[in-house]
Amino acid sequence: MQYLDRDMALKCARMALGPIVRFGLRHSLRVQDLIEQVKVASIEIATAEIAKINEEANVCRLSAVTGLHRRDVRRIYLRNETKSSAYDPCTRVIGAWQSDPRFVGKSGRPRVLTCEGAGNEFQILMESVSTDLTAGTVLFELERLGAVERVEGGIKLVYRSLTVRRDPERAFEMLADDMDDMLCAVEENISNETADRNLHAKTVYDNIAIEDLPKAQSWLVREGAKFHQRARLFLSKLDLDLAPASRKTPGGKIAVGTFTRTLRPQASKRNSRA
Repeated sequence: MQYLDRDMALKCARMALGPIVRFGLRHSLRVQDLIEQVKVASIEIATAEIAKINEEANVCRLSAVTGLHRRDVRRIYLRNETKSSAYDPCTRVIGAWQSDPRFVGKSGRPRVLTCEGAGNEFQILMESVSTDLTAGTVLFELERLGAVERVEGGIKLVYRSLTVRRDPERAFEMLADDMDDMLCAVEENISNETADRNLHAKTVYDNIAIEDLPKAQSWLVREGAKFHQRARLFLSKLDLDLAPASRKTPGGKIAVGTFTRTLRPQASKRNSRA
């Protein structure tokens, strides 16, 4: 990847920070609050990057990489280290539930699965995704999030994608992951001179009739869910976790994200951009 010059990189970083600053203003976060979180994030990310080259992080290295004072590194890294995992078993389970022929009906929709007794269907589903966690642990989390419900004969998948409406921390973990993928995709498009470009598209209409907004929003959510269902069905056939016998080289990642946002005019003013 080609690197931007420093002035351009700083300008791009400032633009990327705009949504974070607006979020802070909406929630009464002062700049000192945001700076503290930047420090924490810098330590977490720098630690992960150093680990990628099979080296061990320490106060001196983290200070050199991030530019933070050693006293801040000691305070954050040695006393208040936080950990998060990019691996999400719940999302993987939902994806397999929708794509694995063993767990869908003739209509292509996820079946009701048994969840009691040894070798029940949900346990088999869980073991097809990971053996790191027990089926009961993941089922508890899916129920807590409202993604499944108990019905006659077992459990039913309620949401086709993991709901985060009642879990703001989880929602923003997903947002951070999405932002990282999108930022890298744009960087790659700028520097990539080949035809292998990332999809980066946005459709905006800024004068939709107010009465038609619910219809438009419902259509986008419905069609977006259909698209992701097709994407999951296609990509699951290429995922080596679901086809472990393949001799192909593992480790590749493809991320596909979509979002909708509906804005209504405030008072008599009409927004010029959605």
